[in-house]
Amino acid sequence: ATPTMIDPPLDPKGGEQLAAFVCRTLESMKLPALPEGVPFGTDGSAFSVEGIPTLVLGPGDIAQAHTCDEWIDLDQLEQGVEVYKSLMQKPLFGG
Repeated sequence: ATPTMIDPPLDPKGGEQLAAFVCRTLESMKLPALPEGVPFGTDGSAFSVEGIPTLVLGPGDIAQAHTCDEWIDLDQLEQGVEVYKSLMQKPLFGG
């Protein structure tokens, strides 16, 4: 079957500082911090193709995402909130 929609991959060029910042934050929270590509679509592709540093970060398991009975474990959701709060409380540059 021919794909009806194609999202280009995120381009890591120009986003190294952002990725390092997020990885440092995740490491400080004792969470996995290895950036990796995945074979899924994302609206983030629209930003990346315009040269805007973009990464996708969120709680949950892709196995449950975008299904008829999509769900997320509440512990994962709470952990995601803590990650986002931590990212927003630190300066991106020089911190």
